[in-house]
Amino acid sequence: MPNTLPIHVSEFLALMSGLINYSNLKKTILWWFVPMLIFTNIVELGSLFHLFNYKNSNHWIYNIQILIELNFYFFLFFNFFQTQKNKKNIKWLLAITYAVIIVNLILQRTLNVFATYGYMAGNTCISYLCLVYFKHAINNLYEVKLIKNPYFWITTGLLFYSLGNVILYTFFQYFLAIHNFSSFIYPLSFFLNLINTILYTCFTISFFFKVPLQNTL
Repeated sequence: MPNTLPIHVSEFLALMSGLINYSNLKKTILWWFVPMLIFTNIVELGSLFHLFNYKNSNHWIYNIQILIELNFYFFLFFNFFQTQKNKKNIKWLLAITYAVIIVNLILQRTLNVFATYGYMAGNTCISYLCLVYFKHAINNLYEVKLIKNPYFWITTGLLFYSLGNVILYTFFQYFLAIHNFSSFIYPLSFFLNLINTILYTCFTISFFFKVPLQNTL
């Protein structure tokens, strides 16, 4: 069985960082990370101990988790970005993500099979929004110290995570198609551990910095 300990540790440390810095977060949009991370830890630990198994699968809880997770990230970017153009683009990307997830689940005819294509679509959209953020950040380096901006750390983690998931699940589908998935299990486990650790480490760091008073993306 692949080792998921690095994921659980990084998720727990991110939650602890959020709780430690809650007094700084509570008046900002970032306070939502605390309940989100509590939910994430519950799902991951519950799945580790098979608390959510239904018909020998826990994919149903992960399908619910990805819906909440993707909505949360879209919500963050909607608040990060202030221009109407960017907000409109986010609404369109969210609609596309929902459409792919719904079609994916309809074709599967069950909630208990992971909605891979819907997850890939959502992560592709999140990757795009991360790149939009970095384009703005690079063009305005003189305005803000990126290293002290929590949005920078959050977006860095999300870019590694979302883009990594798109690549990983592309190979995931390929190895399933050629009926050779067993040879991909451990590379998949290694890189999932890696991108999750990067994501939650970036979240952990971000909570120690103050949110900028104004954002103009």
